Amino acid sequence: MIRFYVWECGVDSLPPEIDLHRLDVEIWRPKILSVRPKGLPFIPNVVWWVFHHFGIFSNRELGIVNLRKGSRIVHSLLATPRYFRFANMGLNDLQIGAVFTDPHWRGLGLAKAAIRIVCVEWAGRFSRLWYIVGEDNIPSIRVIEACGFRLAGTGDRVNRLGLPLLGQYRILNPTV
Repeated sequence: MIRFYVWECGVDSLPPEIDLHRLDVEIWRPKILSVRPKGLPFIPNVVWWVFHHFGIFSNRELGIVNLRKGSRIVHSLLATPRYFRFANMGLNDLQIGAVFTDPHWRGLGLAKAAIRIVCVEWAGRFSRLWYIVGEDNIPSIRVIEACGFRLAGTGDRVNRLGLPLLGQYRILNPTV
């Protein structure tokens, strides 16, 4: 089972401000000659770049937040607009995914800091911010609840036409 969390822009209070431990913040946005941020793999980032430039996403707000110590990425998260995988999202919504923290940097609040950066930097350009997590991922659930996101419901990933590639995340048991 999957949990769907939501944060309403302009309604819910901002996630807490976190000390970034003197890390550099990089906000990457797709450009014609910039397929991915330096240090991240070509796949799947080229897919997001293609979706952005060919209008697969519902809006133009795709971005990646990286927290760096020198040239090393110690935390990264992806903000994607709605597309065919996320049926519950509105046209102006964003979804946080591909959240990664280097194991040596875990427990310092970097995920909370990066989520706050999305809320602040993208403010006024989205209506709701979504976060999807497996119900067994307790650390991730603690992070998103500490950021002030509300549980919107539970659901699952449903394959369409029998193909995992076309699968959709759907809320089956809404709580809001």
